[in-house]
Amino acid sequence: MREEFTISWVVLFLRLVLAAVLITAGFSMIFQATPGEEGQSTSFESETFDNWPPDSQLWVMHWAGEEGSPALLLVARAIGFAIPWVLLISGAMILAGFLTRWAGIALGVTFIVVLIGILVRDPIAVLTSHVLPYYLLVLLILLLERMGNMFSVDAVFFHGREREFESGGSWAALFARLALGLIFLFGAYLKLGIVGIDAFVEENFVQGYSGTWLPGFLLPIAGYFDVFVELIGGILLVLGLFTPLAAVVLCFFMLMLVFGHMVASPFFGFMSNVLPYLGVLLLIFFLSMRGANRISLDNLFWGRRLT
Repeated sequence: MREEFTISWVVLFLRLVLAAVLITAGFSMIFQATPGEEGQSTSFESETFDNWPPDSQLWVMHWAGEEGSPALLLVARAIGFAIPWVLLISGAMILAGFLTRWAGIALGVTFIVVLIGILVRDPIAVLTSHVLPYYLLVLLILLLERMGNMFSVDAVFFHGREREFESGGSWAALFARLALGLIFLFGAYLKLGIVGIDAFVEENFVQGYSGTWLPGFLLPIAGYFDVFVELIGGILLVLGLFTPLAAVVLCFFMLMLVFGHMVASPFFGFMSNVLPYLGVLLLIFFLSMRGANRISLDNLFWGRRLT
């Protein structure tokens, strides 16, 4: 009981922080005014896309571009219209602690959609300051709410239900895996399909570290290793296959990147650029080792035997 009470306070504060962000963002995206033709404000009630708030238009631009196909543009506009309402409604549910699990799942799906939209337009977008922190809050709420959520509407209506760490952990593990897996996959796609792996290795490793004390023969090896670890690790995370092993290898991979960046620039921003990814990877490893990775190929093929 004491443990549940303590966790409930943690969940309450997490809910309040996340709800404040979601409600503010959703309200602003829905109801903020945009300049009209004569300097007058134009409300979101207009059905004309040009009069949508800039944030809502941004999601459409991320997904379809300004000259996307009509079908893709229609889907993108639907997503751009739905996202603010999902944020607002889910934020209100999180604030009240009403159907917390389902609100968290809806937010997890929404963040994945937004993430894909961002990565499609910019595979190396910096996500550590404006996407991953909020995503981590959602994951923590999904993880902890079944272990303690006494200060909520759910506790009134569903008090006494079975508390399962694995149930919430499975959703948290799924969304964490999908988010990081997609980030690694899009990074590999950029290096393989857009820049070209040889050009990437030559510019970023061979030439990038040519003036450092690192042995020259190791530089191209590290470059090719970088690309294929991102590709294979991303695929394994998305599928939930060999999840603990993939998470550990990617953790060491991130540490290798930190080492390389610190050699090139001693003032590299480790806290802002790498630490969030390491945190999510360690969370994935922890959840998979605790058996809370049910929505995965690991569970389908081996069940608990992998852990």
